Amino acid sequence: MAFTSLVFIGFFIVLFVGYYIIPLRIRWVWLLLGSYVFYGWASPMLTLFLLFSTFTTWIFPLSMNRIPSSEGKDLSKEERKALRKTSQSKKKVLLVFCLILNVGLLFFLKYTNFFLHLGGSNHLEWLILPLGISFYTFQSVGYCIDVYREMVSPQRNLLKYALYVAFFPQIGQGPIGRYTELAPQLLEGHRFNYNRVASGLTRMLWGFFKKLAVANSIGMFVDVVYLSPSKYSGITLAFATVLYGLQLYADFSGYMDIAIGAGQTLGIRLSENFATPYFSRSITEFWRRWHITLGTWFKDYLYYPILRSGWCARIGKGLSKRGHKKLAQTLTTVIGLAITWVLIGMWHGASWNFLLYGIYHGGFVILAVVLLRIYESIKQKLHIREENWFWRLFQGVRTFAIVSMGYILFRSPDLSTAGFILRRIISNPLANVGTSLRAQLMSGGFDMIKWITICVLLAIMLTAEIVANRAKGGLGEWFNRRRTLVRWGTLYIVGILLWLCTEWGAAGAGNFLYFNF
Repeated sequence: MAFTSLVFIGFFIVLFVGYYIIPLRIRWVWLLLGSYVFYGWASPMLTLFLLFSTFTTWIFPLSMNRIPSSEGKDLSKEERKALRKTSQSKKKVLLVFCLILNVGLLFFLKYTNFFLHLGGSNHLEWLILPLGISFYTFQSVGYCIDVYREMVSPQRNLLKYALYVAFFPQIGQGPIGRYTELAPQLLEGHRFNYNRVASGLTRMLWGFFKKLAVANSIGMFVDVVYLSPSKYSGITLAFATVLYGLQLYADFSGYMDIAIGAGQTLGIRLSENFATPYFSRSITEFWRRWHITLGTWFKDYLYYPILRSGWCARIGKGLSKRGHKKLAQTLTTVIGLAITWVLIGMWHGASWNFLLYGIYHGGFVILAVVLLRIYESIKQKLHIREENWFWRLFQGVRTFAIVSMGYILFRSPDLSTAGFILRRIISNPLANVGTSLRAQLMSGGFDMIKWITICVLLAIMLTAEIVANRAKGGLGEWFNRRRTLVRWGTLYIVGILLWLCTEWGAAGAGNFLYFNF
C-alpha cells in the first residue's frame, strides 16, 4: 500500500479514528491489525515471510532467557564462573542459529540471483523480495542481539512483539527502531492531543510535497537522461546526477516525514533519519546525517563487534607488542570500516554497482581516519580556521561533489553505463551529441516554465529543511506556532503546488526509490 495512494489515505483515516475511539488498553491491538492489513494489502502471501521473521526472533530470545544463570544460587566462585560460561555458550548457539535463519533468508532472497548470474546460471524467476524485508529483518535481529547482551528483557507476548516488528509507518523503508525506544510507545496507548496531531499531519503533508512535487518532478528529467546517456554531454550528465541526489533525498526523506508524521498523530515518536545531510562538511559527517538509523545499526551490531572480536583484538595486540600502538589502533579501525562499508554497499542491492558504491564511500571514510594527523598538520601550517566561512563553503562543496559522483554508481543500471557517464563527465564534458545544451535540458517534455517551477520547489524544500533542522520540535511544531493566516495560506499554496506537480504525470508517483532496497 503506497503512502501516496488514495487507498492509504482512506486506510489511515479509518485507523486514526478507530485508534482514538477504542479503549486505551487495547489500542495496540488495533495498531497490530492495521499494520498487517497495510503490509498484506498488495500480496497476502508475502506476509508469511514477515510472520516467519517475527516468530523466530521472538522464540529464540525467550529461549535464551530460560537458560539457567548463576543468580540467586548458592555456588562457589568457580561454580558460578563455569555456569556463566556454559550459559553464555548456549545463548550464543541460539543467537547464531536465529541469525542464520533470518539473515540467511534475507541473503537467499536478495542475493541468490546475483550469484547464479556470476556462475553463468539462469535466474530464479519465482524469487521475489518481500517489501521491507531488509528493514524488518535488521530491526528484529537487533532486538535478538540486545536480548543476548542482556540490554533488553524479552517480550513474552507474541502479538505485542509482532507489533514492534510490523508497525506500518516504518516497515517499508524504516526508520529502523530500537526495542527499548519504540515498543513501550506502541503498547501504552495515547490520548488525543490536538497540537501533536496537527504537528504530525503537517509533517505528513510536507512529506507528500517532497515526494510528489519535488522528487517526482526532478525524477522525470533524471530518468530521461539516464535512459540514454550517450545522447547527452558531460555537463548535462553531471547536472542530471546532481538532480538525482536531490531527487533521492526528497523521495527518501519525504517517506520518512510521512512515516514519522503518521506515528506522531498516534502519539508515537519514531527516530529521525535525516539531518540536512547535504550541508555536511565531510563524508563522515554526511553518513552521520543520512539514513541515521541504518548507520547506527551497522555501527552497533557490526562495526563495534568486529573491533571487539578475538581475531581483530589479536591483530592489535600483536602490533602493540612490537611497539606499534598507533598502527594497531589505525589498522583495526580500517579493517572494521572496510568490512562494514562493503556490507553497507551490498545491503543496497545485489549488483557490482552497489558493492563499488560501498567501497567508494568506505574508501573516503578510511582516508579520513588514516590521513587525520596529516590533515590537521596541514591546517595548522596554512593557518586554516574551521569557522572561516570560505573554508566551510569549500568543505561543503567538496563533500557534495564527492557524494554526487558516488550517485553515478547508485543510479546507473550497470557498471558499463556508470563508467561511460563518468568518463564523459571528466574527459569530455562538452561532447558533441548533435544537440545544444538548451535542447538537452528541454528534452523529456520539459520547458522553461517547468524548470522555473523546479527551482522554486527546490528553494522551498531546502529553506524548510534548514528551518526544520534548527527549530525546536521540528518543522511541524515550528509551523504550528505561526499565525493562523500564515498557516492556512502556506497549506493552501502547498496544496496547489502538489496538485500542479501531480498533473505533470510523473510515472513513478506511487513508488518510493528505497522500496528497491
